[in-house]
Amino acid sequence: LTQHYCPGQLTGPDRVCFFYQGSRMVDQERLAAALADRYRIEREIGEGGMATVYLAEDLKHDRSVALKVLKPELAALMGGERFLAEIKTTANLQHPHILPLFDSGEADGFLFYVMPYIEGESLRDRLERERQLPVEDAISIARGVGNALDYAHRQGVVHRDIKPENILLHDGEPLVADFGIALAVSAAGGERLTGTGLSLGTPHYMSPEQASADRELDGRSDLYSLGATLYEMLAGEPPFTGPSAQAVVSKILTEDARAVTEGRPSVPAHVSAAIQKALAKLPADRFSSPTQFTEALADPTFALPVGGSGHVAAVGAEVPRDPWNRVSVALLALAATLMLVAAWGWLGRTSLPDPVPMRLTLDLGETAPQGRDDVVVAPDGSAFAFAGVVGDRTVIHVRRADEGEFRPLAGTEWARFPAFSPDGDWIVFVDGYGGSIRKVATEGGAPTTVLPGGELSNPMFLHWGDDGFVVFRAREGLFRISESGGEPEVLLPEAFWACFPTFLPGGQAVLYTDVRVGSIFLMDLRTDSTQLLISVGHDAKYLETGHILYAHPEVGLYVVPFDLQSLEVTGEPVQVLDDVWLEGGSESYSLRAHYSVSESGVLVYGSGSGRRLDDTRYTPSHLIVASFQGDTTVVPLAPRSFLDPRWSPDGGSIAFLSRSGDAGHVFTCDLEMETTPRQLTFEGHNADPVWSPDGSRVAFTSMRDGTDEYDLFVKTVNDDTPVKMFLSRPGSQYPRHWISERFLVFEDALGSLTELWITDPSLVEETRPYLMRGSSDLDDIVVSPDGSWAAYQSDETGVEEVFVRRFPDPLQPIPVSSGGGQYPRWAPDGSAVYYWLQEGAAIDTLMAARVRQEPSFSVLSRDPVLIGSFEVEDWDLHPDGDRIIVVQRVNQDGDEVDSEAERFFVVVNWFEELKERLGR
Repeated sequence: LTQHYCPGQLTGPDRVCFFYQGSRMVDQERLAAALADRYRIEREIGEGGMATVYLAEDLKHDRSVALKVLKPELAALMGGERFLAEIKTTANLQHPHILPLFDSGEADGFLFYVMPYIEGESLRDRLERERQLPVEDAISIARGVGNALDYAHRQGVVHRDIKPENILLHDGEPLVADFGIALAVSAAGGERLTGTGLSLGTPHYMSPEQASADRELDGRSDLYSLGATLYEMLAGEPPFTGPSAQAVVSKILTEDARAVTEGRPSVPAHVSAAIQKALAKLPADRFSSPTQFTEALADPTFALPVGGSGHVAAVGAEVPRDPWNRVSVALLALAATLMLVAAWGWLGRTSLPDPVPMRLTLDLGETAPQGRDDVVVAPDGSAFAFAGVVGDRTVIHVRRADEGEFRPLAGTEWARFPAFSPDGDWIVFVDGYGGSIRKVATEGGAPTTVLPGGELSNPMFLHWGDDGFVVFRAREGLFRISESGGEPEVLLPEAFWACFPTFLPGGQAVLYTDVRVGSIFLMDLRTDSTQLLISVGHDAKYLETGHILYAHPEVGLYVVPFDLQSLEVTGEPVQVLDDVWLEGGSESYSLRAHYSVSESGVLVYGSGSGRRLDDTRYTPSHLIVASFQGDTTVVPLAPRSFLDPRWSPDGGSIAFLSRSGDAGHVFTCDLEMETTPRQLTFEGHNADPVWSPDGSRVAFTSMRDGTDEYDLFVKTVNDDTPVKMFLSRPGSQYPRHWISERFLVFEDALGSLTELWITDPSLVEETRPYLMRGSSDLDDIVVSPDGSWAAYQSDETGVEEVFVRRFPDPLQPIPVSSGGGQYPRWAPDGSAVYYWLQEGAAIDTLMAARVRQEPSFSVLSRDPVLIGSFEVEDWDLHPDGDRIIVVQRVNQDGDEVDSEAERFFVVVNWFEELKERLGR
């Protein structure tokens, strides 16, 4: 027993001895026992006015956390249920400069909340070590905190306790801690905190209205506190000091702060003026938002007018005083002095709303998802990941909600299609270079193999179900495999068209998209049966609300009610999001809605206008001729759906495809004569026009009466000779390059098998297979002018890149592009291969890879030659090699439409928004 006597304070015959039995140790042991199944307490690391802080290990996620336990006397006044209800607002804040809330609860009478443990120091620690910070460092910290405050204020949350102790420094960046905790304490405790004597904070950073116990505080109170904190970072002490808390409060209410330049002349005048405005006595005289404050800190022209911005001493001038305000604050100071210090600033009763959806911008840093990949969210909403381009390869980037930015995972080079494990601790991905499926811990480490490379061709679209299996699509069909590896089990053989598979809860069924028809199907794994679920839709995911969320190829995201027991749709679809990024075509496996949703209702989605909808290639557009000097000319044709433009061999005419409704037709137009376009086809659906070497004919593919799928046809340009079929084979054929009068390269697709062939259009027979049999990786094949090399694009490395091979004998591929490349064309003299930077880049950039063919092929340089906003899939290089023709979309008014880069957003509590959309 530790005994504490009170001599001289008690009189009379009954002497009283006060003692306690190591209460802090007993409390810690009791707390550790109460939380033993969730956290292991290691040691006490701090104590504040409201809580004791412990370093603990989060047993579920194997990470260090800061476990904060409210003072017992404070908890007793508030009650656990009310406090935990109020703290939900803090849990919804997600910002790079806000330390998030991991957990909260009540255990054996203890009220606790859990935040990340940040290795580093607080701003208070640094100030105690350095006292005054470099001006640049101080402003950078203040701007980071200001950004966090601006975001929180827009969510309706006021911090109420901004001070150096609550600003953590992690890798030089500030993190605001205990966000909203003071508000939760106030709201939960209400007036019962008045007069308790509990010290809930230091008064040095309180705004005048907070120090005077104003119940109605807004974001301008936080702004004052931030100004006071920046003042201390520069001056070495807060704006007001005194021997007691009452003395400090009295100065806050009655005196003006000295200009920071009086003690530190090196501080720029505009920074001093901005601080003075932030420290104005009246909220109306301060900046209206933290953003205005941070902008003023960066604006060398910012200054205060004489007599303006409240009653803070101006630089080099005596500011007239407002006698009414002087008397008012004196009365408030008297009232404040009569109160006990502890409750200042937290006396107001504020009720917090129910969880509300909040949209936040997700900053991906310097990279972006590659191609058909998404930013995916962990099932519990605590982390995000995507495969982003770094140099010439893709790497998985991951970010916990409590981290400030995404970080690359070592060992994931060439990774594609990441997916989280059900507990969020692992990420499974495709190794695009070796064709294997691997997994890696979210926190990093050596990846392990789930499916060795070479067993299946081109696996993609992974989903990790809660039954311990991963489902994916390969060229050989739809498969699932145990999360620990083993033999893959075929679910649908030869189903290369079964894309975007996802498990339903329990692994009882799989949703997938049949991209041949653009419909969503359900495969019941219990009965080994398949049924049509949604007739028009792609990329479906099950929601914990009892709905299927999916993409409509023309509108956006829809939900439809779904019965998990009967595995049936039980109602009508409802549109829930119209600005999600959709790309690809309804007849292509590449249609993808860039979105992901967690079981907890965190939605992340991409939004942008550049390649947003499935039909962007079929909307009105211009044909643009752009020179490499940057000049652009609009081809004088009325806006229509222009696709696949191709220069004639002499450069005087073009062939193009124009689509209307379900039909696409081939046209030619003489640009030198500016003639009206001549329509070459009048039936069926046609695509991929290719000029003959002499410019007299155009070959194309067509599906029409008399064909099972797409067959090859040819039409003369300048007469009315009927269209002639010159090749019909099982499957579909697509012309790529008419090399000479007798040799045309085409792609032959039959089921999951794709081959490249050469045919002689004059003899109407194929002559020999070319390049890779059994691979659809190769696309957009063009042969060099001397006929010795073929350039093409392929995703064989996991990223769309441009390669060359010897022609016609296919030797080893040689990479041409780096960091992604598509849609190659040869320079007329063979000295360069032109290509567009990979799909998903923020702006369309045409690159020129300068090459040397002999004695061995090599790339000498890669240089950008044209930058703009185009439909880069639809372009061609002029025979002179100095300009291109390319499609550029227009809006309904005929104006050019800029391609907006894809941006990603996070919606917290999205299920609440969903309920509103559904009218519940």
